[in-house]
Amino acid sequence: HLSAMIDLSLSHAVPPMHVASGGSSFLPGLPAFSVDPRLASVSLMALSMALHYLGYEFARSATVALFTSSRTGRTPGWGRSSAALGAAMAAVCPLSALFLAGYSRLLAEFGPRVALRATSGACAAVLAAAAALVGRLSNASLPPPASASTCRALAAALFVFRESYVQLVGTQHWSFMGSVLTPAEGQAWFAPIAGVSSAASAAGGAATRRIAGAVGLGGLLVCAAAAGT
Repeated sequence: HLSAMIDLSLSHAVPPMHVASGGSSFLPGLPAFSVDPRLASVSLMALSMALHYLGYEFARSATVALFTSSRTGRTPGWGRSSAALGAAMAAVCPLSALFLAGYSRLLAEFGPRVALRATSGACAAVLAAAAALVGRLSNASLPPPASASTCRALAAALFVFRESYVQLVGTQHWSFMGSVLTPAEGQAWFAPIAGVSSAASAAGGAATRRIAGAVGLGGLLVCAAAAGT
């Protein structure tokens, strides 16, 4: 994950770096420049968040298709059952609360850097496991590994998980940037940062049909896992 490149603990941040022209730099002749480590870290975190929402768009399309379709390939879904959709949405808040409790413990014991790495990695691992399961269910040459009711339960669980993890990870990105930037810098940076994330989501949505047509829903979930790591 790009956020692994960022030291979330800036209490010992170094001052801006200065590179003089004609020195020992491998780019001789360039004019002197300075890099503010705060703004560099925010830029990397913004890019990380854009990739997170790009992956979320892939995950959203795959999980919605699995959940709301009567059947996706050999995988049965819930169809247009409003009761099933309502129950799934009702389960989002309790799961989000559990995620928040686990995140709070990680944050208290290991700090924000480890917490972000752990939560992002865990979410990517769940999506990758779901991709493997969807691929197994879609293999017509193998017998179905689970009953129809079990497949529907798994589709519902993945749907609820996707609704919950996006806020858990996205909030950590915003929290870091808000703690680094001053109020004046936040006013200047937050709108463009949100715009980049929105553009990434839009790009993911536009590419979903083509990617799913090429690699299937399982491949789409792999793309979601890769974008979030």
